[in-house]
Parts: sequence; C-alpha cells; structure tokens
Amino acid sequence: MEGKTVLNEDADIYRHPGEELTEKEKWDHMDKKGKWQYFKDYYFRYLLFIGIIVSCIACLIIFKPSPATETVLYVGFINEELDQEKEEEVKQELIDVLSLDPKKESVLFDTTLFIDEQNTTLTKRTMEVLMEQFYTGNIDLFIAEKSIFEAYEKQGAFLKLKDVLPNEYYKELGDYLYDEYSYSLKNSNVYHSFATLLEPVIGICSKSKHMERNADFIKYLLEN
Repeated sequence: MEGKTVLNEDADIYRHPGEELTEKEKWDHMDKKGKWQYFKDYYFRYLLFIGIIVSCIACLIIFKPSPATETVLYVGFINEELDQEKEEEVKQELIDVLSLDPKKESVLFDTTLFIDEQNTTLTKRTMEVLMEQFYTGNIDLFIAEKSIFEAYEKQGAFLKLKDVLPNEYYKELGDYLYDEYSYSLKNSNVYHSFATLLEPVIGICSKSKHMERNADFIKYLLEN
C-alpha cells in the first residue's frame, strides 16, 4: 500500500537530476521582485524595441513630407516686390485659369531678380541666374520695365508673340501690344493688384516649354 504524502506530484523532489523547470514554473516560484527582474531581463528590451519601431512608423506617417509639385509656369519678375497676400490670391485663381492640379502642379513667381547699377553684386547674380534659366528653358515669362526688357530683347531672349500665341488670342490682345515681342501691363488691373512696377511689359522666353499656359496667363493678366 502506497504511503500518502503532502507534496504535490510536481514538487521539485520528484524531478530527475538535471531536469529544468519550465518558464511558467519558474515564474510561479518567484516573488514580486523576482518577477519584475525576470520581466526586465527577458521581455522589457523586446517590448522597448517594438515600441521604438512603432514610434518611428507613426512619425513617418504623421510627418511624411508632401510630394514636391512640378513648376508648370515660371514667371521672372525683375526689380519687383509682390504683395504676398494678393500674390496667393492670384495663384489660387490661376488654378482654374490654367487648369492646374494643385497637388501636383504649381506656378513660380521669381522675385529674387534685381538689376541695379548701384549694386553690381546683386546685378551680377541676377544676370547669371537669368543666363542659366534662359539657356535651360526653365523660365517661361519675363516681366520688367521697358528699358530692361529691351536690353534682353536685343539679345534674342524672346519669341515673337504672333508666332507662338493662338491666333484668336493675338487678335484679341492687339491693343496691349508694346512691340512684336511684348505686351504692356500698364493697364492690367490684376498685375497692379499684387505688383508695383508702373509700366512693365511681359514677353515669352525663347526656350519656354509651356506655350499654352503662357498664353492663358497673359490673357488672364490683360483681360482682368
């Protein structure tokens, strides 16, 4: 007849030598301090690693940069300072006028260009920028006072309007012609709503890649 015992059948004295405790059994034998130390030693670093990964993914989602838009019309303003609030209003109107996708396309008004006989450093930089932009065909339209425009006109920087504008546009805008390469913006209400030159003219640069939008932008300026 087997003797009775108060020990549980799983008690340590019934284990064979060298037989290890399971993780659950180890956990059951630990006090609170031991359990916390066990958790830190075996699980905390993994949870910390997972937390860092999750945080990085969340940051990438939240702070993901917006994709850069493509400049579909580059307008160079010479010696000009624009009213920023009015400029943004004009650009908003151009979304419809030029049939732009605002998520992918944008208009650039470059007002960093200054030609000043008293500031040779600034003038030299502007001339270098313009030379590059004319050569690469990045700049589409050029707005400046008559004397500056004519200086570049003599260098072959612009296209004859009659050759590149739709015939109906060319006829409609005939009253605004300054010469065969440019239109006068002197009486443009839109232009004077956000810009400051008194008698500017506008022309299409010789290597421009956006002829249709050039035409629509000029028509927008002159008929409003």
